[in-house]
Amino acid sequence: MYKRQIYDTLLSKQRKDLHALIAKELLNRYANRPQEAAETLAWHFDAADMPEQAVPHLITAGVRNLNLFSLDAANRSFDRAFTLTQDHELILTGEQIATLFAGWFEVQQWRAEFGRTVSLFESQTERLATAADDPRYARILGLAGVAYCQNMQFDLARKQLDGAIAIGERTGDRDAIILGCLGLMVIECTRPQPGYWERNHALIDRINGLLGDDPHPYYRTYCTFYECWSHSIRGDFNYPIAKGHVLFDLGQRTNFSGAIGWGAICIAYNEAQSENFEKAIEYASAGAEAAGGQVDRMVCLAVKGYSMLMSAEVPGNLEAGTRIIKDVGALGNSLDYRGVENLVDGPLGLAQVLAGDIGRGIRRIRLAIENAMTIGNLHGAALSHIALGMIYLQVMTSKERPTLEMLKNNAMFLLREAPFAKSRALAQFDAAIALGRDVDMYGVVAQALYGKAVVFEAKRQHGAARAALIEAQDVFQHIEWPIMQSRIQSALAKYE
Repeated sequence: MYKRQIYDTLLSKQRKDLHALIAKELLNRYANRPQEAAETLAWHFDAADMPEQAVPHLITAGVRNLNLFSLDAANRSFDRAFTLTQDHELILTGEQIATLFAGWFEVQQWRAEFGRTVSLFESQTERLATAADDPRYARILGLAGVAYCQNMQFDLARKQLDGAIAIGERTGDRDAIILGCLGLMVIECTRPQPGYWERNHALIDRINGLLGDDPHPYYRTYCTFYECWSHSIRGDFNYPIAKGHVLFDLGQRTNFSGAIGWGAICIAYNEAQSENFEKAIEYASAGAEAAGGQVDRMVCLAVKGYSMLMSAEVPGNLEAGTRIIKDVGALGNSLDYRGVENLVDGPLGLAQVLAGDIGRGIRRIRLAIENAMTIGNLHGAALSHIALGMIYLQVMTSKERPTLEMLKNNAMFLLREAPFAKSRALAQFDAAIALGRDVDMYGVVAQALYGKAVVFEAKRQHGAARAALIEAQDVFQHIEWPIMQSRIQSALAKYE
């Protein structure tokens, strides 16, 4: 207390002189290991109004805190180093620039601040160019590429990722090539286009070849996750569940939160598709709690919310699931994370439908389809088409009398849409099938064909229903989705 009182009596220049004296004494004391005192040194030099001396120690402190996974502390150090550099027009070495931005962009990736990474990368082009010969420059390009991808700017993403790979190939930098390949896998999975499966697996083969026997948990985790994601897009749900357990167990055994979070996503999402919603909620909850970064945490929560919506018959699940999805959307928007749209748009429409607001829910799902098609997320669009088809199917087959409240809330929708529910359902299933066939999304095709069979059966077109089921059954030579295969076989048995 007395030290504080004495300090408060000092004039501004005296305070600065005192901080400068302390900083110089610390430099002498830690001459052989300055990184250990980097944060304290940075603080005293900053308080002494000595930015040229403060910035190098701020960068060192940022790297040290990043290595300790103290992301908030690392972010403060890098942010302050950048601010001082800008405000005082400091000239940094290429090594300092590369260290600053490679570390800061990694922090922003963990925090899902992709918009900020893109903004910095574009505004600091000239400064970053002076670091082009530094080994960390390829990492900067790789992190910028992933940020562009998450920002839904895929052409710019590919340009940076290809640049990182080119540097790696020219210099023999294995890490640069792997980071670039992982980024390209993000593109292939976020906007799956025809041939995505082959391209993704070529990238997987290249990464595994570069790693050899190296167990590198970071690279192995993300390579395995994107491999699982490509299987999920295909509709092959058993494989990602098994691989997800391997990742989850690895994370728990090695205390690597990234493996726990992404492993939990593999398990939870694919268990949800297998209609094991309780298990999906369990693993999504565990993943959200253990997740090391904001993206894996948001994805875990989104899967948990979706699984709760899909088990809305459980008391409280509809309300809790809706709240979780809304919270994920709000968090993503606050971080300027455009990829959050893929997580929340369709489920929020589904939540509205389940809550009885059918007309608005359908409009929201249609908007989700438009947004997905705009960015090239054909998988998301196809799933939303199936959701709409199932909603129209429910409208045409439901034997429950609507309540007065539902009639009041959906009067215009029921008058306009209900008479055409069968044709609307078929149109949505056909749209999903077309997308599924274009991109080899076999699960989408099977589910949509099954939906068409139910519509045909309701229209008493038994031959068409049987033909749709036979066509759906053929899909399972490519994928393992036991619950859907069993459902289709049971439906076909009725025609024997």
